[in-house]
Amino acid sequence: MVTLIDNRLVSVWDIDIGGDYQVVADALSALVKSAPIGGIYLHDEPEVGVDYNFEEVMKVDKGGKLVKVVGAVPIRWEHFHQRLPSNVVIVDGSQGTKRGEVFNAHTALKNSVEAISYSAITTVTDLITDDVIYRGTEKMGTVTLIKKIKDELAKAEHPESYLWLKAIELGEYAAIRGSLIGKLMADLTEGKTLVESVKAYEKFAAPENYKRTTAIVSPGQIKRASKRVTELGLESALPRRFAIATDITINDTLFADRSVAESLGVFDLIKTKAPAKPMDKDVVDISIADFLSTVVPVTQSMKVLVANRHATNFVSLISPIYPDSGRLFNWDNNNSWSYAGELTDSGMATRVVGKGGRTDVPFRYTHEWNHDGNNQSLMDLHLLFPGHRNPTTQERHCTFGNNERVGWNRRRDTVRACMQDVDYTEAPGKNIPIENIICSDVSKLPEGTYKLQVHNWRARSPNLSGFKAEVAIAGTVYQYTYEKPLANYEWVTVAEVTLLNGEFTIDHKIPHSTSSMDVWGVTTEEFVKVNMIMNSPNFWEGNAIGNKHFFFMLDGCKNPDQARGFYNEFLRDDLHSDRKVFEHLAAQLKTPLADEQLSGIGFSSTVRNNLVCQVRGDINRTYNIKF
Repeated sequence: MVTLIDNRLVSVWDIDIGGDYQVVADALSALVKSAPIGGIYLHDEPEVGVDYNFEEVMKVDKGGKLVKVVGAVPIRWEHFHQRLPSNVVIVDGSQGTKRGEVFNAHTALKNSVEAISYSAITTVTDLITDDVIYRGTEKMGTVTLIKKIKDELAKAEHPESYLWLKAIELGEYAAIRGSLIGKLMADLTEGKTLVESVKAYEKFAAPENYKRTTAIVSPGQIKRASKRVTELGLESALPRRFAIATDITINDTLFADRSVAESLGVFDLIKTKAPAKPMDKDVVDISIADFLSTVVPVTQSMKVLVANRHATNFVSLISPIYPDSGRLFNWDNNNSWSYAGELTDSGMATRVVGKGGRTDVPFRYTHEWNHDGNNQSLMDLHLLFPGHRNPTTQERHCTFGNNERVGWNRRRDTVRACMQDVDYTEAPGKNIPIENIICSDVSKLPEGTYKLQVHNWRARSPNLSGFKAEVAIAGTVYQYTYEKPLANYEWVTVAEVTLLNGEFTIDHKIPHSTSSMDVWGVTTEEFVKVNMIMNSPNFWEGNAIGNKHFFFMLDGCKNPDQARGFYNEFLRDDLHSDRKVFEHLAAQLKTPLADEQLSGIGFSSTVRNNLVCQVRGDINRTYNIKF
């Protein structure tokens, strides 16, 4: 049995006993260290061996019997003995299972390191940066992680020990080679072509976008598709721009605010503004169908509460630059739409991803410290599961039940699918240390109250400031700032999160703020004026093709980037044979930037969601619209 202390491999035989037996201890130490590591050490009792015992002094009496010598001092015998740390003591009979999990994680990590080359990592990084592969940005953390592991492994004094320790830390996430992005890197390492590798990746990464293909095309394909576009008279349909209010008619809208209705030529159809009525304080649940049929017709103005979780719902309406161009899509107009598709993370979340951690989970707890350079302490964050025992204010270590938390020295809980995937173990210096705990599967979390705590494991000078923390649950991000410096071994409870019937609630224990974001000029977690409501263009003017989307166009909402003009799913059926080239064209022919546009938030009729909406008119009430 060996361990790693200060980057030095240590065995039980590394002792200084002197005399004739020193050579024996040294030989045994060398022999043990020369053997490969076979797994982690676990035991079912808190102690190994016996510290010491006594033997009575005996003699043979005249009758030949062995008897105790009266008055003799018993002989004390010393033995091999060790009281074990709690994290290696497993009393529920699951030692074999846990050894197997770590062994499998080590094997998977070793295979990943060997199967993925630096060249493949660089190639995939470029593909993600250039937005070539489907939802690649979400997987950049895995690419960064494997590069970091390979870098650290190359510098490790004991590479084998490093891999075992890293496998224990990562747990199930050690199987990088088995992930979609890992397989893409491994395929490239094996010598498969870029086209082959990306095609295999997108076959599994984007099954719902069954017509979307990788924009890696040959000159021959481009030439053939160009000829076909010319033959069909569709060249003028390809250049696209952001739509504006005058591009649509009243027949294409379900609601228009008074301020924009005049531009649609329907101002005379709108009721004269009635005297304001008080707003009903009750929030009423309503389906989108009932909202459109019963509420919208008697509404003059409305606002919606744009939540953080709506960041991926931001959408822009797209129109052709040349209105009289040929029909490009399966429906009778040439309008389309483009969703944002990317969540704007907080600064703390961005740093987590940069360290190889995850933020795409239903429950995340993050903290960092030393922002002002005045906190050189060694701090830890802990997630305490329901049924734990609270540590005392000045307790040095977590001595309560080892299976009831995730944090220092217990960074993974497979049963509850929780783990600490970012850790910091050195003196901060000029750095801002960051740590992260995630729970990736709500169905594996038992109901009850989870305590989120920070522990000042060791106060170090200077120790003049506290810490910052962030909790993300169910799409909402809460931010905390604790200004006071923590005493040595002090514990601070940040929040308590309760899970009941599959839903989270939170009880804040220190000052907090709900983190808002600026998305397309809209501040989230605030009510925003709605200028228009409309169906997606595939359901305009009697069309009913594919999935219906409901668009709430927001006041002041502006996509700051170029938008994709169309997707292959929109194309006429007779264009699908050349969809690879159209994918390439769509990526190249994005809309120019524009200050005037119709953008807002959209909801698919096939995806469950909700939106809080305040309406004014004949009815003044707040509704919770269900999609």
